[in-house]
Amino acid sequence: MSFLIVLVIAVSLSMDAFSLAIVYGTNGIEKKKAIILSLFVGILHFIMPNVGSILGKQFLNGFIVYGNIITALVFLILAI
Repeated sequence: MSFLIVLVIAVSLSMDAFSLAIVYGTNGIEKKKAIILSLFVGILHFIMPNVGSILGKQFLNGFIVYGNIITALVFLILAI
């Protein structure tokens, strides 16, 4: 992956983690529960992009992919 893609993924994940920190701070959750939830979210933020990268590479190796068609299908599904 190029440096720009890695940078964009890192920024988006940090923004998501920051929003969770804001929510935990404003809801008055117990410290132990906040730590457990933060660790769980952090682990998922590590695992999910790696799983997506591995599955994406497998998908690209197995099929001829047309980016515009896939993007249109994703947006169509989201719109429905």
